[in-house]
Amino acid sequence: MTNTLSSNRLFAALLVAGTAFGLAACGGKSSTKVEDKVATEDIEVQVTESTVPVLYQAPLEFESGVTELGTSTPTTLTFTANDTNAATPLFSVATDTDTASGVTTFGSCIFTVTASTFAAEHALAVGKQVTISPCEVPVPLAGTTVGVDKSGATATLVLGTATSKTFTLPVIKIKEDGSVTIGDIAVGTVTVSPVTGA
Repeated sequence: MTNTLSSNRLFAALLVAGTAFGLAACGGKSSTKVEDKVATEDIEVQVTESTVPVLYQAPLEFESGVTELGTSTPTTLTFTANDTNAATPLFSVATDTDTASGVTTFGSCIFTVTASTFAAEHALAVGKQVTISPCEVPVPLAGTTVGVDKSGATATLVLGTATSKTFTLPVIKIKEDGSVTIGDIAVGTVTVSPVTGA
């Protein structure tokens, strides 16, 4: 009799444990899984004092030049940090025949030329200042999973009427509230929503 009672108690305990395990394994109501979300739109990153570091060191190539810079042959634009004044990053422009460099300010992209081999009448001659709008980086993000690092993404720089060749961005991450960082730079927000059927 005692053995039968003990066996019944053991069976009941195993049944309870098995049921709890089954619920957890099958995603029952006790599951704490966070619902997956994705971005539902792309983002256009405006190039500003705070976002321009995303472009540092990336050679931005314009196959047909940049009209507003006065070039119509392959043109390369590069941004770098300014150790003297972080608010005015450095830029350099190069074609097959000439180069120019200087500092960048914003409210659009404003290039002030401080050194140049271009002719005196050229838009990139020493002392000239060129303002270009739009100056932005469209980044395809629709469908990107929230909270997951996205590496190897490519984008372009839209500079006035010209669009650069694609270049590779630092790691992108979208947070639960839709805020977007590229590398460690905050660049804006996108709308996010749960994955259909999640």
